[in-house]
Amino acid sequence: MNAIEFKDQTSTVATIVRGLTHPDAPRCWCVVMPPGFADEEALAHQIVGELRRVVPTARAAIISADTINSRESYCRELRRQWLGRNAKLDDGEADFQRLLGVLTPEAPAFQILTRFQKILDSLDQSILGELREAEQGHRLRTVTICHYPYYELKTRWRARKHFFCVSDYGDTHLERVVEPLSFDELRNVLLQRGYPVWLVEFAAFLTGGFPAVVAKLIDLWEIENRPDPRPDVRRKLRAAVEKNLRRMVEGLDYDGEMRFRESVVNLYHGIDPGLACYQLSAHPWKAVLLEGDRLRAEVIGSVAVVQILDSVAESAGAGYTHDLWQRGCAFYKHSIRTGLG
Repeated sequence: MNAIEFKDQTSTVATIVRGLTHPDAPRCWCVVMPPGFADEEALAHQIVGELRRVVPTARAAIISADTINSRESYCRELRRQWLGRNAKLDDGEADFQRLLGVLTPEAPAFQILTRFQKILDSLDQSILGELREAEQGHRLRTVTICHYPYYELKTRWRARKHFFCVSDYGDTHLERVVEPLSFDELRNVLLQRGYPVWLVEFAAFLTGGFPAVVAKLIDLWEIENRPDPRPDVRRKLRAAVEKNLRRMVEGLDYDGEMRFRESVVNLYHGIDPGLACYQLSAHPWKAVLLEGDRLRAEVIGSVAVVQILDSVAESAGAGYTHDLWQRGCAFYKHSIRTGLG
């Protein structure tokens, strides 16, 4: 894959590791990254690589939501990565508290939790208390990579009565919200790699410079043998970007709501753009969504249109204005006629 970094990625990783390894006041971190924005696993491995450059003997684990489904599997994965496959441990030491018992402030362990919001569904409230105690005792240093800041996650999950909503876990974590490269920075990176100007401009316009989305667009263009910018090529690349951004657009709103996507559509169509920008500026992803008074990624708008149309069709228009429906239909037809869709 043609790896693209987010803004200040290398310095951000270095800052995180300095915080993790501070000799007197080590800090844990929450890295906020919208779904599909960048490669979470690659970032986790980059953090561990820098950590081991600073502390060659560091015991570090990368925990993915795909590798655990319970407290027990979480403990097993930590034990495997911290102590090795052949560690001589009895069944009792597989318990999380006993596993943490082998750690000290002088010889701590580190964990990078990707898709943290998904991992939480595999844990329980008691383990968060144990994590917090170990972190405050400087025996455990944690980086979570999460789609939302903790306060936003708790707000979204309040209706579910999720145990995280009443937990103090993470209250001392430092937060870093990632941002894409500026358009000038993205252009410079891609042009230095020898990509044609039309592809660079097309990628910037469609994707907003979101690293994983840009990388997948370029990968597809190369798989297709680097075609010229014919209309069918542009349509195919656009369809791929739309597919890659669906989860991010869905994640704008709380379950059962469309208010942020409605603001996206209004800004996209130029309907009261000042109000739409104001409403979107309240979103935790505002630095990713907006470039001044417009959407950073043009496709965010078209994907929001389709999702609203689909939702309105499924709910027979409940909760949505006739005007919004008509504007969505009009744009959809226009996009097909002009080859944007």
